[in-house]
Amino acid sequence: MGILPIMETKLSKLERALIGLLIPLVRFGLRRGLKFQEFLYCLKQAFLISAEQEIRASNLPYTISRASILTGLQRKDIKKLNHPLSEERENTNLLTRIIGLWLHDSRFRDKKGNPLRLTFEGAESQLAELVHCVSVDLSPHTVLYGLEHSGNIVKKGKTIELKQHAYVPGDTMLEQIDLLTRDSADLLSAVEENVFARPATPNLHITTEFDNICKQDLLKLREWLLDQGTIFHEKIRNYLAQFDKDTNQRLYKKTGGARVVIGSFSFTEEIHSKGGKDV
Repeated sequence: MGILPIMETKLSKLERALIGLLIPLVRFGLRRGLKFQEFLYCLKQAFLISAEQEIRASNLPYTISRASILTGLQRKDIKKLNHPLSEERENTNLLTRIIGLWLHDSRFRDKKGNPLRLTFEGAESQLAELVHCVSVDLSPHTVLYGLEHSGNIVKKGKTIELKQHAYVPGDTMLEQIDLLTRDSADLLSAVEENVFARPATPNLHITTEFDNICKQDLLKLREWLLDQGTIFHEKIRNYLAQFDKDTNQRLYKKTGGARVVIGSFSFTEEIHSKGGKDV
């Protein structure tokens, strides 16, 4: 959906862009009963969290005064807001790294390149070894619970088997929405860099759309897109694993810490003309 005509008044280009970004979020909230005051509270929280991240990224200590100047929020409002950064996202990122290591590190794959079944009991288990490759501070028991809770593994006797070749969020709304949040943030950052920084090699940002597809074929096309997307990401993961220090021990002399994200989605819907008839 394009920017609504009502926005073509006295708004700046940036304001119009922000409203265009907010409309899907507001519609998402309205469909789930979110009222304006609740949305406003969430918006204040988002401003405050973002301000803290920006301040700390500038190597400055976080203070209420700095947050107030940056956001325009009054000091008394900032003091009332409780804004701890969610641990859920960090947990999700850790599980993603652990599954990636399981898939691509030769220590945890068989001769055919498939992920091994891992022992999980005790401090000397293969799961413990895998977890400690990511962080020595992580508890293998906690990771086991996270993988099991999300449905990414299945227990077989005294071993666990990987069911998915990527971290798949569980059925809880929080996990699903957290994935949406991370994907949306990365997409926005990619487009922002393309538009304002104009790098010599831009970030990938491609959308393909056909708007007169036969309705009888939607299910078949949805299944095909899901299959092809899975194949595409498997190819991407295998290639990127060669450049990741977690999965390629030969890179020990190089400096790690950079991040590469490839996101994709598909969406199908039936559309109608303004008169209510099929297009």
